Amino acid sequence: MITRPQISNAKNTRQRILTAAEQIFATKGFQAMTLREVTQQAKVNLAAVNYHFGSKSGLVREVIGARIRPINAERLRQLDQLKAEYGQAPIPIELIFESLIRPLFQYAAESNFPQLAGRTMSDPSTFVRSMHKEFFMDLSIRYMQELQISCPHLDTDTVKFRFFLAVSTMVGSIMDQIRLENLFGSKLDPAKLDRVVDELISFIAAGFKQ
Repeated sequence: MITRPQISNAKNTRQRILTAAEQIFATKGFQAMTLREVTQQAKVNLAAVNYHFGSKSGLVREVIGARIRPINAERLRQLDQLKAEYGQAPIPIELIFESLIRPLFQYAAESNFPQLAGRTMSDPSTFVRSMHKEFFMDLSIRYMQELQISCPHLDTDTVKFRFFLAVSTMVGSIMDQIRLENLFGSKLDPAKLDRVVDELISFIAAGFKQ
């Protein structure tokens, strides 16, 4: 019989492995990251990594998923709420992008997510690139469907191109906050970060619906 202390210890071990793997992956990338480094930093043995995650790929998949799933769930919750509110009427473009962008920045403000996001989007390994499809394809399709409804003057290919540019702008903004801090000459406080999101939504929406 598994006791509560055993369950608690297993959860603690799993979290230590995830924390170490996230830091190493965000810093070095998938190819350079080794399970030896992870086990040393997490103070566990290799068997513990294999038990909880099965492999290096399984571990990185969970590192990415643990960060992305809550953001995507909140995005879809907000989009569903908008859909229910507007019914058969088109949802304003600004509100669609509000539901896509603001949850990302709110989550990033509470964690060291920007570096991980940058690595996830730019890592050249085939495995990490496959994660884009796993975690973002269904979400992207859902958003493009709503954007098509709200922009009937745009053909399907144009919606895809502009959605790609919108997401690229969003990701670039979350990754490159240092440049913005240099422009303002100070760290971004919550008020400035909130203003960044407001301006980003206005900028993307204006370009998308032209």
